[in-house]
Amino acid sequence: MALVDADGPVRLELRETPVPAEEAPLSERIVRSLEVRGALRKEDLRHILRVRNQDLAEALHDLEGTGRIVRTVSGWTTAANGPSVFAKASAEKSARSGSPGP
Repeated sequence: MALVDADGPVRLELRETPVPAEEAPLSERIVRSLEVRGALRKEDLRHILRVRNQDLAEALHDLEGTGRIVRTVSGWTTAANGPSVFAKASAEKSARSGSPGP
C-alpha cells in the first residue's frame, strides 16, 4: 500500500511488492559473516543474521563438525582464521605433560 496525493484526493493504492531474492542458506551466511567481520560471539551472529537461536545453534554445530568454522576464546571464526579452543587446550595440556599432541 502507498499513500498517494497526486492527481486528485489523497488515497491509498495497492502496489505490488517485489518478491525478495532467495536468501543464501544459513550456513553460508554464517561463514560469510565470519569472513567479513572476523570472530563473533553466537549472540552477535544471531543479531546480525536475525535468526532463531535454535537454528543458529544447529548450523554452528554442523559447520564445526565439517571443519569450516571453529570456536575460539574470541568467538566463532572460520577454520582458516585460527585453531579451536579445544585444539589449543589439547596442545597446552600436551606441552605441560610432555607428551606429543594429536
